[in-house]
Amino acid sequence: MSITFPLTIKIIYEPKAKSAPYVAYNPELDISSCGKNEEEARRMLEEAIQILLGGAKKDGTLNQLLKEAGFLKKGKEFIPPLILRTVNRIRAFLLTAKHPVFIPCYSFN
Repeated sequence: MSITFPLTIKIIYEPKAKSAPYVAYNPELDISSCGKNEEEARRMLEEAIQILLGGAKKDGTLNQLLKEAGFLKKGKEFIPPLILRTVNRIRAFLLTAKHPVFIPCYSFN
């Protein structure tokens, strides 16, 4: 069974983190990773999401994880929660970072 749904990736720059100043953050699953540049941070985040979702599927808790994260299930489709705004510390970082990136679809088996 394969499930596909859109996920948002926000790229955040933290200049104080010298070895990995770029953070890729996914608000729908509240997960992040970092890297030396945007590409590495994004790649590391995609790997972290794959591990999270793959592990939940293997454990039989994928539906529960997505429900607790605010996803709605309609038939075989999952609809991610609507992100209205980013607040607090992350908002300040976004002001100095490049524009958030939207991944049209994320698929896993």
